[in-house]
Amino acid sequence: MYKIGEFSKILGITVKALRYYDDIGLMQPAFINEENGYRFYDDTNYQQAIWIKSMKKFGFTIKEIQDVLPNLTSDDDLSDYLYEKNQQIADQIQSMKKLQGLINLEIKNLKEIGDVEMNTKVERVNIPDIKVASVRYKGRYEEVGKYLGILYKHVGMKGVSEPFSMYYDDSYMEENADVEVCVEVKKAVEKDQVSTKTLPGGDYVATTHIGPYDTLSKSYKAIADYMNENGLEAAVPSREIYVKGPGMLFKGNPEKYETRILIPIKK
Repeated sequence: MYKIGEFSKILGITVKALRYYDDIGLMQPAFINEENGYRFYDDTNYQQAIWIKSMKKFGFTIKEIQDVLPNLTSDDDLSDYLYEKNQQIADQIQSMKKLQGLINLEIKNLKEIGDVEMNTKVERVNIPDIKVASVRYKGRYEEVGKYLGILYKHVGMKGVSEPFSMYYDDSYMEENADVEVCVEVKKAVEKDQVSTKTLPGGDYVATTHIGPYDTLSKSYKAIADYMNENGLEAAVPSREIYVKGPGMLFKGNPEKYETRILIPIKK
């Protein structure tokens, strides 16, 4: 048995830390003298402390150590958890690299794009009725590409215009967004999730956005400002026409994406 001070010197762990480990139930002394409260540690505690020091060295949190320590019976067990921790770190590095790329892109956009509102042409347009094949779904906005793939699988060469999306919600939705992906057709397509209908035209406020999708909000703001200035009220569904965007296999240059945005005017 080792007194807490002696145990502290052997392992290079402060007495304060040893008491903290005891308080949270991470590593309890082998024996506590009930008369004076002195803590005593044995060889099992020694091995536990070695494993705790090793895990702290490699970035394990206290919560993670609490989860792992009861399952350790040998150094071989620890090596399995170190391997898993290594995989977690690799995933975090990839995530950080992706975030770094997004930050660099945002810096570029802020420096080069400038004030989009000053350069965005917003206009009032009237569009005709068109026949479209479409798939309507409820989900996330990021799933548009997935459903366009389903749409084109059945439409094939029957599509006669750029694909577009319609958004039926009057506010942003994290989940269960009501979205319809469409393409104009001359002949009806009725298969699986795809159906054909006549889409009514009408009066819209429109603009063409040049650049990546994560900067679309600037063009939406330009339209909202135009409508407010002219006493117009927005309706749904709005449309995003993908004049130039990513293909099914290659993404292309997002800086050159061209998206036509149309917001219907409430009658």
